[in-house]
Amino acid sequence: MNRLTAACGLAFVLILGVVGSGFTYDAHITAAFNAHKEGAVGSVVGFLYAGLQPRFSLFTTVFIAALVAAVRRKVWLGVCYALTVALTWAPVVVMKVVFQRPRPDHALLRFPPEVTPADWSYPSGHTAFVTASVITLYLIAKTAQHQLWRSVAAAGVVFGIVAVAAVVMTQGVHYPTDVLGSVVWAGCVAPAISLFLLASTRFGHALGGLFRGFFRRFLR
Repeated sequence: MNRLTAACGLAFVLILGVVGSGFTYDAHITAAFNAHKEGAVGSVVGFLYAGLQPRFSLFTTVFIAALVAAVRRKVWLGVCYALTVALTWAPVVVMKVVFQRPRPDHALLRFPPEVTPADWSYPSGHTAFVTASVITLYLIAKTAQHQLWRSVAAAGVVFGIVAVAAVVMTQGVHYPTDVLGSVVWAGCVAPAISLFLLASTRFGHALGGLFRGFFRRFLR
């Protein structure tokens, strides 16, 4: 079932990329979001967008993975998080090159970005990263005994996806279809990868023992 879901997600993203890469029919939605990029809103959007650049996202992934491993006292859970995000996020780079959809035209934007990203527009890498992150954290939280963790993680999924969608469109660097493609992609692929890794308990225990042994020797 997970493989089928992932395959459907891939098919949807490919079809949407073929259909939408040569059109800008949804540019007016990006323009509507971008019109609010002033004052405090503009500052917050700029800060969040910059914080989600790949070089910072890598550090964020490592930090969250370490935090998950420490809080749950299971190294494998942290590794599952990092691997799921990486394996979901990386193919987006390839898809961008395949579809080569240009970024939104600055002439349509009230507050165009000062620097246009060098890569292509479809699908959104920022959105794929955040979506994969929050979904994976939710699936990890489901393995916890406390209902509070599950509720917080579920709310985080909704908030994270809505927030990153608003940020990239208000910044004026993505079309709504870029966001949709990434949400569907990460929403279908991340659970398949995450659940597969979480089920690999034997390998996880072995890896966890290896890490624990390493740190014990290191801390002597």
